[in-house]
Amino acid sequence: MNRRRSAQAQVLLAATFFSTAGVFVGLIKTDLWSIIFWRSLFSLAFTSALMILAPTRHLTKPDRSSLLAVFFSASGMLVFVAALRLTSVANVAVIYGTLPLMTAMIAWLIVGERISRSTAFLCLQAAFGALVIFWGSTSSGLGLAGDGLALSMTVLMALMTIAMRNARSSALVIVASSNGLAALVGAVCSPSLAVDIGELGMLAGFALVQMTLGLLCYTAGSRLLPPAETALLTLAEMPMSAFWVWAAFGDSPPPLTLVGAAVILTAVIIKLNAPETRRSSNEVEVNGDTPGR
Repeated sequence: MNRRRSAQAQVLLAATFFSTAGVFVGLIKTDLWSIIFWRSLFSLAFTSALMILAPTRHLTKPDRSSLLAVFFSASGMLVFVAALRLTSVANVAVIYGTLPLMTAMIAWLIVGERISRSTAFLCLQAAFGALVIFWGSTSSGLGLAGDGLALSMTVLMALMTIAMRNARSSALVIVASSNGLAALVGAVCSPSLAVDIGELGMLAGFALVQMTLGLLCYTAGSRLLPPAETALLTLAEMPMSAFWVWAAFGDSPPPLTLVGAAVILTAVIIKLNAPETRRSSNEVEVNGDTPGR
């Protein structure tokens, strides 16, 4: 297997690991803040171990962009778990699939990066797809709230991605720091951090499989691929998230979620295959815009 095929396999494997979040949240019955605390604490331990074992130097003086990335990533982690508790896993995965377009739109609004008319149109198309999903959730106030949290999480991850472009700290340092911040918030907000040994094992598995192994495979594979190709491959997380939940719990995505998914997926694939995206992918070095949910 050549290096590119190996890198593609690693990114797809990362998407597989990332897609297991809904299953873990469905299996773990403890309260939301305890999930956030223990998952983040275990993730902090695992990512810290990776930094110790990795040969590269990770510790640098914190800069403004790194601190912003930590804040946005930690906030995204908090919202992500809450969204999975309040709406379907498929809805969360599909809304998060708008991340490439959301990042382009926010970079245009905040940083002033130029976007083409076609990208602007595709952003509107993705927004329409998200509205279709929201429409399907209007029958349930909780479902609608969860969709809103999923959208907020996507905005936070887009802001994190933009901040990490200029961050001097490595992706592992940012992910470890954001896990530490999320664990602190969980500890303060949780009424009790006591969980039984079975749930503790699942929380450790949640942190190891969904976060640490996903991060490890993503980081290794994305360094050898153009950013657009990496983003395209990680879209595999969308259908796999729905599949695992269906296989584990028999939950099928609502019809309007499937319609919204088709609209969003089409827009993102067109964007990632656009000439300007492929051209910029060849010019920009991957600098660690690793998912930190």
